[in-house]
Amino acid sequence: MIVMILYHQTTIKPKYQAMLHVNATAQTCQIVSIDHIHRKSKSNADGPDEAGAQILRTGDRGLVRFRFMQRAEFLKEGTKLIFREGRTKGLGTVKEVFPVKESAAASSPSSVPEGAGRAHTRSSTRDASVKPPAHTGRFSKNHNAPTRDAGDKLMK
Repeated sequence: MIVMILYHQTTIKPKYQAMLHVNATAQTCQIVSIDHIHRKSKSNADGPDEAGAQILRTGDRGLVRFRFMQRAEFLKEGTKLIFREGRTKGLGTVKEVFPVKESAAASSPSSVPEGAGRAHTRSSTRDASVKPPAHTGRFSKNHNAPTRDAGDKLMK
């Protein structure tokens, strides 16, 4: 995704996390890599620039690869996006979409445990042979625990 940083107090590097908004999708994402950085014009008073550093600052543009944190999302190339985190804001466009990588262990049939391919079905919450504990009031009592009477003496 090509992004432009509208505002950020310091620098944005790989592993930076922000909320990404693309159409109806809003999910936390992490920056995996930053390439093709176009720096805004700087004055000589700012000091030397880090050559080749994967860093974005306010006003910079770059090709940034994001990874969604919770689940994969369906995105189309050319879609506009916004990312934000606190006061940080950025705009961009989706340039390329990468498929979800399957782990090598999950793709080999020998490493998949028996029954793992079946859909998960929820078991019943109550077993007919097991009766729930009888409650006499609002709170259940532990009859083996010591209790106190009105005189605060321990009774057994």
